Amino acid sequence: MNQGQSPRLKLDVAPQHQRNAPGERAVFVINLENRDQEAQSQSLLIEGLAPGWFTLDFDERRRVFPGEQRSATLLVTIPEDASPQLHRFQVTARSGSEESSLFCSLEVLPPSRRAEEDLIPPERTPAPGLSLAPAQIAWQVGGDTPQRLTLTVRNVGSDSTEYLLRLEGLEPGWYTLPATVVVPGREAADIQFDVRPLGQVRPGDYPFRVRATVSGLEDVYTEASGTVTVTPASTSPPQRPRPQPAQPPPVTPRPSASPVLPPELTLSPRSTFRFGPGEVATPAVITVQNKSSLIERYQIEVQGLPEEWYNLDRAEVNLQPGASVQVPLRLTPKPGPSFPAGDYPFRIRVAPHSFPESFAEIGAVITIIGVAAFDARLTPAQTQGRKEKYKLTLVNTGAVPLSLWMEGTDPGGACKFKFPPPPTLEPGQEAVVPVWLGARRNGLIGKPETYDFRLRVLPAGAQSAAAKSFDARLVHQPFLTPRFAGLSLLLAALITVIGVVLALGTSSVSSVSAWVKCNIDDDFQEVRGGPVLIKESCGGAPIAEQKGTPVAASPTPPPAATPSPTQPPQPAACTPKGAIAVGMQVTVVSSTNIRQAPGLQGQIVRTIRADTPATVTAGHECADNLTWWRVNLGDIEGWAAEADPAGAVLIRPR
Repeated sequence: MNQGQSPRLKLDVAPQHQRNAPGERAVFVINLENRDQEAQSQSLLIEGLAPGWFTLDFDERRRVFPGEQRSATLLVTIPEDASPQLHRFQVTARSGSEESSLFCSLEVLPPSRRAEEDLIPPERTPAPGLSLAPAQIAWQVGGDTPQRLTLTVRNVGSDSTEYLLRLEGLEPGWYTLPATVVVPGREAADIQFDVRPLGQVRPGDYPFRVRATVSGLEDVYTEASGTVTVTPASTSPPQRPRPQPAQPPPVTPRPSASPVLPPELTLSPRSTFRFGPGEVATPAVITVQNKSSLIERYQIEVQGLPEEWYNLDRAEVNLQPGASVQVPLRLTPKPGPSFPAGDYPFRIRVAPHSFPESFAEIGAVITIIGVAAFDARLTPAQTQGRKEKYKLTLVNTGAVPLSLWMEGTDPGGACKFKFPPPPTLEPGQEAVVPVWLGARRNGLIGKPETYDFRLRVLPAGAQSAAAKSFDARLVHQPFLTPRFAGLSLLLAALITVIGVVLALGTSSVSSVSAWVKCNIDDDFQEVRGGPVLIKESCGGAPIAEQKGTPVAASPTPPPAATPSPTQPPQPAACTPKGAIAVGMQVTVVSSTNIRQAPGLQGQIVRTIRADTPATVTAGHECADNLTWWRVNLGDIEGWAAEADPAGAVLIRPR
């Protein structure tokens, strides 16, 4: 066997030498550090110890990154029949092609050394802690209100103990106190009881004491003293005779515990324990040495850490003067929402049972390196509609604040995604992100189509391998199917026609019918009232409109008459039918002509159809018993009659 250290693999064992008796266990802590530039797997080999003597706690499958340190625990159990001798063994660590080795030794002591430990007396239940509050009370003669006291019994041992309670110095009828009390280990119990002097009581001081005795051990007890002061009923100062000194009952003397030297306490392999991603446990060793000249029993406690964060092999040890013992300690921190990344200091305290105040204490710290982790779920997996809502639930299961990034994709790019950016989550925090999904195609009319899509979530700035993907489906259902849309359009057209007829009335319908017939027959004639009106050509050159002469009759020459002086013609009075004014927007109700000048004799500029918009620029003018307005059609201007001779409205305000 050769011993050597590789510069790329550091190996350390603490301690390298131990002395133990048969039947005892020895703990060696092995520390490794990867000083290479690449991550490597590591392995350990123990040579020189019998295979049945030891167990090695080490994970060889995990890769160790450059600069990372890790520990392993070598636990050696010495058989009862082991012969006293020195056992030398070698610890070899391998990482890739690198190898480091160290020699260690274990000395098995003769059985006589073990016999000394057998002389250690069995552990005795300690006396309880006892306090009385208040220690002095006053009571006035003739009073009815009792005085209440609180007796606190503290169990300083580790096991639940029953104590016998007894009050001495007062009459039995003056107080109410339970005879026993059971107190769990390391806890305290408060017992409240009343004191009220009865009968003929003389003013004065009445001292008393309360004793708490361990059940079954009459010589293990603790006492607490108090005084009841009785005052007279009158308000004048009492005339007391000089009281005789009270003689308390004899108390069995107890030997007081003498201070002892605190033990020597060490923690190896270090006092700072770092936990990175993937690390769940690390071993440590507590070494306790008795520095006093007596056999001592020591209590070992880990303070400042949750109980589930560590595993202490033994909580009590017995040591001969000058002897030492190693106690394995396994640290298993469990970070989470209540325990985020950071430093967690703790203490290890070792105190002798005979004098707990003479303790030794050592501090250490657990450092948890932040780990980013999260969980997510998407609901529902499938839905149907035009635009549907999905819920993405995000939970930060790591130990550091987490910012997430998300994206939605589909194979054909036919989906539309809409969602807010995920919020930053603190450790343990949960959030729900709404995801709205629709289709890029027409959502009004069409057949249902199925779209498969994928939603990816990953920490901001992380590799894609850390992403979580969710596959879901949307059955896009437009508002109307093609068949239903056709029926709806047909029904809408029918309703529109009926509505137009009801809204415009029969005269407007007749105008529309006339316009249609006029476009079919240029010689179309329309009779309104009595006169026959010959319409101008709808598409060709205009024909003068004639009034008052039947189409089939020939004109009859008027009889000759003696000319007489005639008066100049007077214009017929006319008034607007609607609320049309200059500058107003109007709409053509029925097909009408736009003329260069007011009157039916004005040259036709254009024939416009119904629903043509125009702007009134001048008017009104009266001609041919009609009201005329000058209108602007955008490219031309002309005069339009507000109504035809039959009274049907041709233009109206919009």
